[in-house]
Amino acid sequence: MTRDAFGVSRTTGSPQATPRQKLAEKALLLHFALFERSVQSSARAPYGRAVNRSRLRRSRMLAESLREAVSRTVQVQNLFVRAGPSTDMLVTISGPPGSGKSTVASALADHLDYDHISGGDIFRELADDRGLSLEEFNELAEEDSQIDKDLDRQLRETARERDDVVLESRLAGWMAGEYADIKIWLDAPLSVRARRIAEREEKTPATARAETEKREDSESARYADYYGIDFDDLTIYDLSVNTARWGPDAVTDIVLYAVDNYAPSSDEGPAPIENVEYEF
Repeated sequence: MTRDAFGVSRTTGSPQATPRQKLAEKALLLHFALFERSVQSSARAPYGRAVNRSRLRRSRMLAESLREAVSRTVQVQNLFVRAGPSTDMLVTISGPPGSGKSTVASALADHLDYDHISGGDIFRELADDRGLSLEEFNELAEEDSQIDKDLDRQLRETARERDDVVLESRLAGWMAGEYADIKIWLDAPLSVRARRIAEREEKTPATARAETEKREDSESARYADYYGIDFDDLTIYDLSVNTARWGPDAVTDIVLYAVDNYAPSSDEGPAPIENVEYEF
């Protein structure tokens, strides 16, 4: 433990803080420095008058109390600053439309310096290639099962062959299966997700809700038929977060903290994925 120029103790050799954490720490230290300077100034005796030693003693005690408060704050913050996992991992981010998957997966990939592979992006690209909207392409997938299976095969192969990836799709946890190190599920009430989708795609919440319900019902039925997967079974996931309860930054922080603090040495094993038929 060392003390910086302001006397605030900190852990030596601690991992690098994020820009937001650095800014918060600088603000704390600046407030302390300004306060300490004002204490020193106010404790000086005016010209021609004796020093008020009682006042000086109280001022110093107050300054020391504030110093310790700042020190404790920085120490607590250091508990949440991690360098990330020591080995490359495969992390999956799953959830229904509008749950915040892409936002969190992108932030996590940046944090870990991993590639971010999105099943939703691949599906949209396939739809664009055919000149179809997402809804139209989804209807086509109901008739042609190979559309879904080609995408799922890509996800499964990526999970089997790579470790330095954040894999994001509604089915990512199931497709990665035993190859995933951490499987995360994000969700929110349908009304919240419909509002988010409406804002993102510039449509009414009612329209977004109807399209989302139709899409989810269709996908649930298809994947139960293809692979025997029950989307309502969340037992396969290591972490589940209701993204309606926290803002995007807070949800991201929850996920980052869980991933950064994962230690294989203390891992007693994931929930098994059973009775899934990976036939593409």
